Amino acid sequence: MAFFEYWLSDYAGHRQDMDEAVSLLEMIDRVLGGLFENWDDEGGLILLTSDHGNLEDLSTRSHTLNPVPALLVGPTDIRLKFARSLATLADVTPAILRLLT
Repeated sequence: MAFFEYWLSDYAGHRQDMDEAVSLLEMIDRVLGGLFENWDDEGGLILLTSDHGNLEDLSTRSHTLNPVPALLVGPTDIRLKFARSLATLADVTPAILRLLT
């Protein structure tokens, strides 16, 4: 299991800096593109999500209450099992624990 936190996009959102936001999103897009291109579905599950909105609305310096997506990459059966009980951010940790047991 690995955990990667990308907080630079949060900082760009708080600064309301569109150029920085676009640059950071382009960089993470390249990183994820390389990861997905080389991902072996049998290797596990990738979960990409956020704990709050922010960068999608640069008209505010605050975190937003907008819903955030959860992207799952991996074998269909594992994705379906994981997503079955995923409705809020509070459901992520229990879903990970179920997957690991």
